[in-house]
Amino acid sequence: YQSARIGDRIFLDKDADGIQDPDEPGISGVTVNLCDANGNIIGTTVTDANGNYYFDVPPGTYGIKVNLPPGYTVSPKNQPNGDNPDEGLDSDLDPNGKSDTVTVLSGDNNPDLDGGLFRKASLGDRVWLDANANGIQDDGEAGVSGVTVFLKNAAGTVVGTTTTDANGTYSFNDLVPGAYSVQ
Repeated sequence: YQSARIGDRIFLDKDADGIQDPDEPGISGVTVNLCDANGNIIGTTVTDANGNYYFDVPPGTYGIKVNLPPGYTVSPKNQPNGDNPDEGLDSDLDPNGKSDTVTVLSGDNNPDLDGGLFRKASLGDRVWLDANANGIQDDGEAGVSGVTVFLKNAAGTVVGTTTTDANGTYSFNDLVPGAYSVQ
């Protein structure tokens, strides 16, 4: 038999949509484990400077399991079409960093086991008493505590609330990258 090749790219999914956009770079130094059909780890490699990796394997059924770097989360799987994704551009990892299995025959090349990862974001600031009503946070203008702040998604739906602290500051943490507003 002739060996087969599986692999592809682990990429920084800046917008957390599960799709490799042209401006989303690969992530170097990510450990990728080769798994057999039963999920047992049978090999390991590390992504190169462009986030690429591959395994040369005998014909058979395999999957991958990515060791998530600290601070990263897995992007949505099989986007944008659910069961009919663009295999060259989607992320193939479940929330635990594991792919479905693929079967390769002698001489096959399967470059479609991609993985999108992103970092969660935070958003916050301060509510203050604008004593001179100039719209600018001037020295000496105190924060206002106990104010309810609403976090809205791009559609304008409230997706979170918090209350300002004693200094008037507030924060929303662990956000999936996207467009948000506060009220």
